[in-house]
Amino acid sequence: MNGSKVLTTIILFVIVFLLSFIGWHFFLSIYEVKFELSAAQSDIYSNSEYSIKCVGLNSLGQDIRFRDLECNFQFKEGQELVELLRTEDSNHLLFKTIKAGRISILASSKYALNPTKLKYTVIK
Repeated sequence: MNGSKVLTTIILFVIVFLLSFIGWHFFLSIYEVKFELSAAQSDIYSNSEYSIKCVGLNSLGQDIRFRDLECNFQFKEGQELVELLRTEDSNHLLFKTIKAGRISILASSKYALNPTKLKYTVIK
């Protein structure tokens, strides 16, 4: 009788461990990082505020917004066309466009394999 309780406890522990491992692996691990601009298109307007969000995706393609992705944004072209408004959050870049022209941003993350080049055209 005592041996069956021990076996049941071990089996229950193994099942809970496996379910926890599968939950972490499929739902909480970051498989991909995407960058989202607050505008719907690649043409953005002068004298407007925009934000670029760094969003992690799990194995099912769902957003994992509560994880810190340690993103880094570097302006490669057109830094004089924008005014940075807030940069203390590493998952967001908030900026205001001040002139027309082209903007090129190199966005990278701790979880991304390669940096992503974001290109936008600022129009009047």
